[in-house]
Amino acid sequence: MDGQKTILFISSEAKHPALMLSLIAELKKTGYDVEFIAGSKNSRKMLWDKNIPAGLVVMPKIKNIYTCLLALAALPFRQIAYFLRLAKIKKSSKVRTAILIGLAGKILFTRILKILGFKIYWIEWPNTEFAKMNFLCRLFYAYWLKKIGVLAFTGSTANALTRAFPHARANVLRLSLVPDAYRRQDSIFDNIASRDRSKYHKKFFTVGTVLGSHSQRNLELLFSAIQKSLDSAPNIQLIVIGEIINRRESAWLAKKMGIDSVVWFVGEQKFLGKWLDSFDLFVAIVNDPDLDEIDTVLRAMSFSLPVIAPSGKGFEDFIVPNKNGSLIEMDNSEMLARQIIKLYQDRRLCAFLGQNAKAHIDSFCNYDKMLDSFKAIFEHQGGTHTGQ
Repeated sequence: MDGQKTILFISSEAKHPALMLSLIAELKKTGYDVEFIAGSKNSRKMLWDKNIPAGLVVMPKIKNIYTCLLALAALPFRQIAYFLRLAKIKKSSKVRTAILIGLAGKILFTRILKILGFKIYWIEWPNTEFAKMNFLCRLFYAYWLKKIGVLAFTGSTANALTRAFPHARANVLRLSLVPDAYRRQDSIFDNIASRDRSKYHKKFFTVGTVLGSHSQRNLELLFSAIQKSLDSAPNIQLIVIGEIINRRESAWLAKKMGIDSVVWFVGEQKFLGKWLDSFDLFVAIVNDPDLDEIDTVLRAMSFSLPVIAPSGKGFEDFIVPNKNGSLIEMDNSEMLARQIIKLYQDRRLCAFLGQNAKAHIDSFCNYDKMLDSFKAIFEHQGGTHTGQ
C-alpha cells in the first residue's frame, strides 16, 4: 500500500460524528488504507459496529485543568509503549499521515508521531471554544500549531482558530450531508408525519426542531416564541424531535404556557426524512453545534426548509439571511417569534427561502466534493487556511 494513501486516525473521544464515520468508510472504498486507534472500549465497539476495524489504547479523559495536569504528568511513562506500537504500525503499513481527534489524544500522541516522522493533522470540531481554553492547553496549542496542520469542517472554526492562534495552518473541508442517513421509519407518530401535505398545510403551519446534546436548555425559549406567535399565527404547531432530558417537566412547561395543544413531543427518530418533509420551517435552537447538529440543519435545508439558526455559531457558512434562512440572537424569544410570524404570514417568502436553501445544498454541499477536498490535503500536502 502506498504510504501516501494510508492514514492513521487516533481518537480519544467517546463518540464520533456520523459524517466523520462515513468519510472514513468512503476513503476505504476509494483505495485508502485506514488504521484507527480508539481511546475506549465503547468507542472501539461503535467503530466496529460501523464496519471500521479499530485498535484500542485506553486514554485519560481531559475535562479540566486538573485532568490536563495528570495527563501531562503521566506522559513520560506512556511514551515508550506508545512509541513502540506506533513504530510497528508505521513499519507494517508504511503510513505517513496521522489524524488526531480529541484533546487527550493530541496530548499523548503528537510528540511521538512527530519523532517518528508522521505528517500530523488535528481535527477541530465546530463547537471548540479556543478563546476559553485554560492556560496550559493554550500553551500546548500555541507550541504545536506551528508544527502541524488542522482540519476544520467550517470556515467559522478555522477563523476562530486563527484568531486565537495566528500561526495555525487550517484546512477547511467542504461540508456535506451524511449519505443515506435517513430512511423510512414506522412509529406511532406516523399519522402526524404522513398526512397529505396539501390538506395538512392548509390547516397547520408546522415548526420543527431536533434536540441535540447542546440544545436542551433553549427549549423554553422556543416555547416562549411559539406562545408569542399564537395571536398572529393561530394555526401554528411545533413538533419536537429528540430525547428530552426531563420530558415531564417540558410537558408541564408547555401546559403552563398554554401551548400544550400545539406542541408534539415525538421522541428520538432515527430517520428524519418523513418528518422534515412535513415541516414548513425548521428552527435550530443549539448554542454550540457539533457536527451532527450541523448535519441536521443541512438535512433540513435539503428538504426545502427555511432555517432559523443562532448567529455567530458557524451557521454563517451556509445560511445567508433573507436568501435561504435567518440568523438571529438565540437568547431573544421576541426576535424568534417575529421571524416565525413573518414566515407564517408570507408563505411565498417561506417557499422562496426554502427553495434557495435546497439549491445551496445541491450546489455546495456535495459529498464527492467533500471527499475530494479531504483527499487533496494529503495528496498535495496541503496546510493552509482555505475557505469553503
